[in-house]
Amino acid sequence: MKVLYCSWYENSKKDMVKALDILADEVFVIEHSVKEYIGDNKEVEYEVIDILSNGIDVVISFDFLPMLSDICSNYGITYISWIYDWPNYTLFSKAIYNKCNKVYLFERDGIKLLSKYGIGNMQYASLAVDTVRLDRQLGRDIDNTSYEYDISFVGNMDPDLKNVLMNKDVPSYYEGYINGLVNAQQKIYGYNIINDIVDGEFVDKYLYAACADMDNIAVPHEHVLASQINKYVTGVERVNLLRKIADKYTVDIFTGSSDLDIANADIHSGVDYYSEMPAIFRKSRINLNITLRSITTGIPLRVYDILGAGGFCLTNYQEDIAQLFKDGEELVMFTDENDMLNKIDYYMCHEKERMEIAVNGHRAVKKFDYIYVLKHILCID
Repeated sequence: MKVLYCSWYENSKKDMVKALDILADEVFVIEHSVKEYIGDNKEVEYEVIDILSNGIDVVISFDFLPMLSDICSNYGITYISWIYDWPNYTLFSKAIYNKCNKVYLFERDGIKLLSKYGIGNMQYASLAVDTVRLDRQLGRDIDNTSYEYDISFVGNMDPDLKNVLMNKDVPSYYEGYINGLVNAQQKIYGYNIINDIVDGEFVDKYLYAACADMDNIAVPHEHVLASQINKYVTGVERVNLLRKIADKYTVDIFTGSSDLDIANADIHSGVDYYSEMPAIFRKSRINLNITLRSITTGIPLRVYDILGAGGFCLTNYQEDIAQLFKDGEELVMFTDENDMLNKIDYYMCHEKERMEIAVNGHRAVKKFDYIYVLKHILCID
């Protein structure tokens, strides 16, 4: 099998290339920005077409890139998109209807949403982690970890509605209405009310720049707006939960977000995915995952990253986490703010039990190694 892998500088490129080199007979790799792939960029288009002349069997990318789909449709080649981000706005493009597409998505509710609009060739696939690389980098002796942090959170957040909606002139009525939805959503885990309530009323004036070409979107625009509001919910929620924790414990936050107002927390700049982030997860007593609210059922990459590094993971409830991991044995889930705080209190005082869960989680996540997941995606026995 000859594979063309089209990267857009995503974090997981090295792990993907390593796995493809093992599984495929020959691998070609190109790399461009997302804007270059989704724009009318003839230089990139010609580069892809030229590589296809080598007898490429499959083109693959993280996330859906309409240009690649259109090229593969014209040349009769399978295009595989492994969805890395949800929502993935380019997945709403009209190119999603091309027959060449095979889309693998970790968010089951996303599959249901797209299926409502006649979008086929959608299958479930988890995200993945390179446990071999992490074991080599950090060692396997999790039991004797020397901790540097009590509670850590790695991720971004933007609690400013105007930034998230990309509009500086949101009327107070709409801002109040959205904030009411946000306050209600923060109290509910396992069900998303934003997706049900947001409708076309907001779209015409308050949907900006979420996609490069809104006229080319295959689903109603309110789904895109709901995704933006969910991003805002997540930013507000992350800030509020971290404030609560920082009132009692030492919290280290590693983020690309600026101007965060979280008293008592140690706020650091963002960290490198390969060289820095794994060590933070290993050397933290508790690693917190607060899932993007648009992801209603699936397991975000952060959970795999934490477990792969041998870290203890405390995460909000997600349906797929409950199905694929053992709560209280391989990681720990919380169902609301009080539950989170109570479990932090408990596991900060029960190191042996916390360590056992970290070891078990590290063992359990190995079944989501890149080799295993890509065998499923590439239909390799």
